[in-house]
Amino acid sequence: MYKVIIKLIILSCIVFTSCRNINHDFQNFFESIGYKQVDLDNIEFIVVIPEAGCSGCISYMEDFYLQNNKVKSLFFVFSNIVSQKMLKSKIKINESNTLLDIDNKIMDCYPSDKKIYPCMLELDNGLIKNIYYQSPEENGLSIVKQKLNLQ
Repeated sequence: MYKVIIKLIILSCIVFTSCRNINHDFQNFFESIGYKQVDLDNIEFIVVIPEAGCSGCISYMEDFYLQNNKVKSLFFVFSNIVSQKMLKSKIKINESNTLLDIDNKIMDCYPSDKKIYPCMLELDNGLIKNIYYQSPEENGLSIVKQKLNLQ
């Protein structure tokens, strides 16, 4: 419970910015939580899963979460959460590498045409190197699985 309160306090301190540079805004978001929550230098991918949006894409990512939520090189963020209670009953949350973005702050960083899709942020020394989306047009998760040698 203490971790959840800390996460909420950190998220509430994030300043809204206009999203002129998507990489920069994602980076600011994670730096503001990262140094207190997780060592970004040891994370290869941050996986953002919006709970409201493209249902097929989200289900696919939830399955990926259930299979890989203990992988140390991954950090997960659930956002656009309709109901915390439903999410927690559907998915056992691993608090050591998962953030529940209750206030949907990360959605401010998304391009408007991508807000309904999960994304994967590839990091290099704590900085965003690439952004991949999981959508009907893009299969970013396959790139993540390939780079991490996951099934």
